[in-house]
Amino acid sequence: MKAVIFHNINLAVAEDIRSIVKHQHCNPDHFKFVGQYEDECDSLPSFLNQTFEKTNSIDCHWSLNKGVQGGKGQRSSSVGDMFLVNDSDVYCVCNVGFRQVEDDELIRSLKNQSV
Repeated sequence: MKAVIFHNINLAVAEDIRSIVKHQHCNPDHFKFVGQYEDECDSLPSFLNQTFEKTNSIDCHWSLNKGVQGGKGQRSSSVGDMFLVNDSDVYCVCNVGFRQVEDDELIRSLKNQSV
């Protein structure tokens, strides 16, 4: 599986999370491409958790973790960030777990940034 990582650069992250949870439009300009993570995994929930772990600086900067490309000089993944999984579905990092994004305009924008 492969995840393309987008960090939320909006200072009002909570507004974006509320929009995603309520299936409302979220401004695509609030997100920037920072890197990607790829690894074999048996299930989507495990992969999302693993992606979050590998894009956080724990023992070293996350850009040095196995399976990560890019990320140099970027902060760790956090609430409000997005993972584009296998070039199809987008998941938002929430306070607890992940929420699939249903905003077609945002999904298109993130896919275009990852090209």
